[in-house]
Order: sequence, then structure tokens, then C-alpha cells
Amino acid sequence: MMRALWVGLAVTSLMACGDSDTSGSSSAPTEDVATEVDGGSALDGGADATVDAASDTSGGPDAAANVDASATTDATVEPEVVTPPPCGSAEGMGTLPGGLEELKHDDGGFSTSFNEQFVGLLVAGKDLTVERVNQATRFDLEHPVKIHAVKVRYQSVPADKTQPIGISIRPDFGHNGFDFWPLDAHWEGDLCGDDVSAGGWTTFTLDPPLVMDKPQPIFVVQQRQNGLATPDWAFDVTPPAGCTEPNPNSCCNLYTDCHSSYNVPDLTYFEDGGAAYYFWNGLSLSFPYDYMVRLMVEPMDDLTPEEKIFQPVPDLLVGPKFSWGDYNGDGWDDLLVD
Repeated sequence: MMRALWVGLAVTSLMACGDSDTSGSSSAPTEDVATEVDGGSALDGGADATVDAASDTSGGPDAAANVDASATTDATVEPEVVTPPPCGSAEGMGTLPGGLEELKHDDGGFSTSFNEQFVGLLVAGKDLTVERVNQATRFDLEHPVKIHAVKVRYQSVPADKTQPIGISIRPDFGHNGFDFWPLDAHWEGDLCGDDVSAGGWTTFTLDPPLVMDKPQPIFVVQQRQNGLATPDWAFDVTPPAGCTEPNPNSCCNLYTDCHSSYNVPDLTYFEDGGAAYYFWNGLSLSFPYDYMVRLMVEPMDDLTPEEKIFQPVPDLLVGPKFSWGDYNGDGWDDLLVD
């Protein structure tokens, strides 16, 4: 077992109101000044001509600007309306077709999670519950399939239900069993936060189904972006067979030993023991437990066993050496074993 505002802001724009008083100023010119008021022309020869447009056309320093109080403007800044991002692209509009195969690695039993087990655990100096971390589960497709749905069990989900919860299906990278190709996805989808709960199985529906037309490894991926507030994938607590001290170094030596992994995309370089390590895709490590992620697929291989090119040969004893070649010249390679 592992270790355990908005603020309503009223801005009042007040224009200067009142008479300006400048003592000792020179008297205004005595010549007649024509001032256009309300579309008409007023001729005023006095120096105290006042215009209700907040300007003294006499140009003198004793000019008074009278502003009607009704011209005072109250400007209220409305709060910014934050619209939640769109979500629900993987929401199923109907029931899944019958007869689908369920591909899984987990045992379906007791589960735990990163948030419960990895707080304070440092990998190359990085806290995996703080850093961006990609969680991935590999499925080795043995024949062409249509993927209709992905099922995920969450150990916990964020209290903020406005954020979409997404996953992706990605190609293999390097055929090492734990790295996926990060730049392009076979498929990406999400659900609204209100549609995801902890403890049960959440279904992401692919509509239309994703067609994988040949056998290949693929990865279902979630990126942890918000630390402990990230939707928390559950994983089982059953290590690979024969593994007494679960860790990647002793339990995931063979390709088929482990199916889950995690990747720290921002950890592309670190030093340890005087040696420098570089990772183009970020540090990736196998994980000796299985994330509770499953595929619902429809097989597309309609060949009968007898129609397949390679046929099993019963009771065939083979040695450590073999060779391919067109032995009899019929256009087909033959297999020679010792």
C-alpha cells in the first residue's frame, strides 16, 4: 500500500461649475462681439456677456462659465460578464450501441489517486500535485476498431463546475510503452463540470466514433493543469504480477508489464549526480498501477480465423534462430526455423 467582485462603481464626472474670479485683470474689449447662441446671433457690446455654453466669447479673463446642473453626467461602469467556456463536446445524445467490447487494465476495486498519494512527493525536484502533469493509459489495439466511448473513474472533481473536464486520445511516440505524441490528437473531447462526479464511471462519447483502421498502440490522456483542483483520475492498487515493491524500476521492465504512465511536459532538463538529462517531450515514467480508464470499442475485423494470412501451427517446436525468404519462388516469404 502506498503512503498514505464585482463592485458596482459609480463614476460621477463633474464639470467645473461656478465663476472664476481673477482680481486685477484687465477689462474686456468694448467692441461688439457676435456670439451664436442656440442657432441665433446675439450682439452684445458689454464686457459681461455670458453664454450658457460654458465659454466667454469676449475672450476676457472675467468671463463666467455657467453650467446647467442637468449637464452633470453619472457614468456607471458595468461589471464584466464572465462567460464560462463551452463544454459538452463528448456528451452522448443517446445510448451506446449494443455488443461493444470493453477494453480495460484496472481491477475495478479499491482505488486512490495523485491527490491522495503524491502530495509533497518530488520527482527531479518537482511536486507532481503542483506541476503540469499528463496522465496516460496505453491500449494496444490488436485489430481495427471503432472507439465509441471512453469511461473514466474520478477519485475527486473540482468544486468549480464552470470549467470543462476533458480527455484526449493520442498516438504512440517511440513505442517504449509510456510516451505518447503530444502535438496531434486522434480525438479530443470534454464534458461540463456538472456532468462529472467522483466515485462512479463517467462516459465520454465519441460521436462519430473514432475509426482506428489498423492495429496500433494508443493513449488516453488527461492533463493536470490546476494542481489539487484538477479532476483526479483514480487508479487501482494492484501492482503487476510478481511485483513485490511497486516502482517503475522493478515492475515495468517489460513493455507489457505496465500500461499507465505520467509525463511532466515542463521538465525537459535536470541534473542528477553530475549527469545532465534532456527530454524533448518532458520527463515520462511508467506507472506500476492502472488508471481506471476503459475503452468501449466495436471490432472491425470481419475476417474469420481461417481467412487470416498467418495461421497457427500446432505443436511446432522452434529454436532461437529463424530466417525469412522466398524459398520456393512463389512470391511469398517463407519462414525457416532451426
